[in-house]
Amino acid sequence: MVGRGIWEDTGVPPEPFKIRKTALLARSIDRFSDASVHTEGDPVSKGFQRLSIRHIWKQPLPYQKGDSITRLILRSVGTVAGMQVTGIHGDLSQIAPERDPFVVVLNHNQRLEAVLIPCLLFLLRQGKPVHFMADWNFMMAPVVASMYRHSQVILVTKKDARPRFLNKLKPLFEESLTPMDQALKYLHSGASVGIFPEGTMNRDPEKMMRGLPGAATLSLTACCPVIPMGIRFPFHDPSRPITDGAKMSLHVGQAVQPPRIQGTPSSREILRFHAHTMNALSHLCGKSWHPNANKRRKYVS
Repeated sequence: MVGRGIWEDTGVPPEPFKIRKTALLARSIDRFSDASVHTEGDPVSKGFQRLSIRHIWKQPLPYQKGDSITRLILRSVGTVAGMQVTGIHGDLSQIAPERDPFVVVLNHNQRLEAVLIPCLLFLLRQGKPVHFMADWNFMMAPVVASMYRHSQVILVTKKDARPRFLNKLKPLFEESLTPMDQALKYLHSGASVGIFPEGTMNRDPEKMMRGLPGAATLSLTACCPVIPMGIRFPFHDPSRPITDGAKMSLHVGQAVQPPRIQGTPSSREILRFHAHTMNALSHLCGKSWHPNANKRRKYVS
């Protein structure tokens, strides 16, 4: 065990990873040690941290002091995360609360990660949320809806509900500000936001979609860094589509600083920075990315 954090050092990572040696975190996760776990040129590290269920319920959550309901929801969903997330790799200080504001970007492969990863970051940041953009359809699930409300997610209401008659509820979740304007408001106030730039689930184990440049636009406009986080599936058969129940590992990359620009970023500047961040994310998640890849259509349904 490393310190008294919610992660345990297991020494040897699960197969089939074939990876290099690197340093273990020297202190507990809740203190965000300066001793990083990242490697040069390789996002996968031999030393890694596994989520310890018994410490989830002891993890300090000073940012939620006095809010027992949020703490209970966090620890309950975090328990599920402990069963699904095999480990975390990288420099966790990148997501420390004192590094706010930033934009987190992740590849999107299955439904569970859209719930578990925001909760996991919520826990790792001692109860300070990252405000993720999320599909409003998740609000139909009571437990998820409760967590989303307490973490103040930014609901995106473009998609239709299933079944369609539930679309009558959509106005209840629409805000006067667009999701992008809400995200900018959070960033300008010093809070961080999270985005799955592919915009939809992509179960292909080898290719990323082109994605949407919203994260790049936010970073350039708010002058804040992008933190890429790759999601991998160490036990999944790479010849088959990624399933909802596949266990995952999280790989935290180094902050990508936006270039300094004058005034409103141009379309060319946005697309150039989008390509830069997607390449960084591609390296971390182990998938290929190409600027001419599919933009929205899924490779694998």
